[in-house]
Amino acid sequence: MPYVDLQTKTETERQEIVSHFERRHQILKEEEQRLLAELDEMEKVIQEAKDESVAKLAEEISYYDERIAERKEVCQKTPVEILMVREVTF
Repeated sequence: MPYVDLQTKTETERQEIVSHFERRHQILKEEEQRLLAELDEMEKVIQEAKDESVAKLAEEISYYDERIAERKEVCQKTPVEILMVREVTF
């Protein structure tokens, strides 16, 4: 085989190898983008669930804070005042 044929053949082989890896790289890049998009979506779903849980807990805390405040009010009253309130409600 002449030297020029070998040189052409090796250059062609080199281009095929580079092309092959460029295609694989592109496929992997697309897969990476797809997986990152899925991850972003999962993070949004998790954050929404977390926000809902925090809102629900805040409502419950507020409810119990009100109940505690009511009980504290009752505790501040004298026994006579407590009995008077009960007599009025009966």
